[in-house]
Amino acid sequence: MAGENNWVPLESNPEVITKFAHKLGLPANWSFVDVLGLDPEFLAMVPSPVAAVLLLFPLSGNYESFVKQRSHEIESGSQAVSGKVFFMKQTIKNACGAMALLHALANSLDQVPFGDDSLFKKFLDATTAMNPDERGTYLEQCKEIAQVHEEYAKQGQTQAPSADENVDLHFVCLANVDGHIYDL
Repeated sequence: MAGENNWVPLESNPEVITKFAHKLGLPANWSFVDVLGLDPEFLAMVPSPVAAVLLLFPLSGNYESFVKQRSHEIESGSQAVSGKVFFMKQTIKNACGAMALLHALANSLDQVPFGDDSLFKKFLDATTAMNPDERGTYLEQCKEIAQVHEEYAKQGQTQAPSADENVDLHFVCLANVDGHIYDL
């Protein structure tokens, strides 16, 4: 990752992630929940509507190769991406939970309203015209979001690892934009 900026990893805990999102300005009637499985009886337990999905999984060489291949396809123009997709590059070590959350919020604005005075809306307004690299750099310098992240990264059911720890788990956001699912 670029720079020396490391964050404490976020626990995969829907209560903590919901509180984090509410602090950013997510309306109180929206929340994150665990998806216990993909069978119909498990999916029936998930409240609707669903705006986005956060997924946590172990990193592997296969996944990293897949990401490099997809990135190359997008950069070369061989894979189309809707101009409505909000994406920023992760430049902060261990910030993938916050990145997935921010991607979920930014790509769900058609369903989830944010007040103009919310921290997230201010972040979005400041970064909308930026490219993904510039957005990542902006997040590195955004003390307000870093403070909120730090507050909620220390909460949860397990002891948080240090910001310098090498974590082999990774969060992504699955978001529906213009009828296509994007892995962000």
